[in-house]
This record gives sequence, structure tokens and C-alpha cells, in this order.
Amino acid sequence: MNHLNLLRVSREQFYRETTEAVNGYREAGIPLRSFAYPFGFSEPWMRETLTDTFAIQRGFGVRYRIYNRQTLEAGYIVSMSIDNITYKTDEEFEAAVAMMLRTLKFTGGDSLIALTSHAIADNADWGISPRRLEYLFRTARELDLRFYRFGDF
Repeated sequence: MNHLNLLRVSREQFYRETTEAVNGYREAGIPLRSFAYPFGFSEPWMRETLTDTFAIQRGFGVRYRIYNRQTLEAGYIVSMSIDNITYKTDEEFEAAVAMMLRTLKFTGGDSLIALTSHAIADNADWGISPRRLEYLFRTARELDLRFYRFGDF
């Protein structure tokens, strides 16, 4: 609820911020299926606790990882930030995305890369510019790759 560093809160507050907080959304008809740990920080007991509440739990990183279906079904992945703050220039972003997506294409059809951004915005550090997002979509389409939402799993 409050984007707290969950490593620094009591277990009681952890439950309020996670499992208790999701109930209101679900009662309102919003089927939250994935959980992103604030700042990407978690401990094994947290992941175990949230296994029954969320199908997918996400850490946060600045390097990409290639996952297969079996790994994804385990329920915890680290999602790579593609926020503006991660890449200084559009050229750096484009080179990284091209390499990631070509590597993914090479690995075959049952693999994925988890990518995340906080917003779509030109000047937000914690967001991706529309131009960069369009490049990502265009490059994926050229490579015949598909996009999924975390809730699709």
C-alpha cells in the first residue's frame, strides 16, 4: 500500500501492507494477481507467505534474466527496470533492448524476459518515455515476439 521497504517493517505491518491490503481491491472487483516488492527487496519468508495470495511475485533489478515456464510457475521472478533512469540515452536504451530481445528470440519459444517500468512519461526518472516504449514494441514485433502481462500467468 505505501511502498515501504518491507525488510524494515514488523511482520504485523508486512501483513497490513500486503495480504490485508489486497482484500479491498478484490472486493471491489480488481483481481490483483501479481505483487511487486517495493524496491525489489524481500526475504524467503515473505515470498512463502504471499504464495497463496499472488500467482506471481516480482523483485526488481537492472539486469535481465531469461525465464522458462517452469521457473515462472515457481511464482517469483526478478523484473528488469526499463525506466528512463536506467539508460542515459535513447541509443543506450535501444542497444540494450535490441540485444535482450534478440537473445530471447534465440532461446526459443518457451522463454521470457520480465520487464517493468513505473510509468509512461517523457521526463520521469522512474518511467519510460513513449519513444522508448514504441521502440521496444516495434523491435519485439519485428522479431515476432509476444507481450504478456504478469496477470496473464
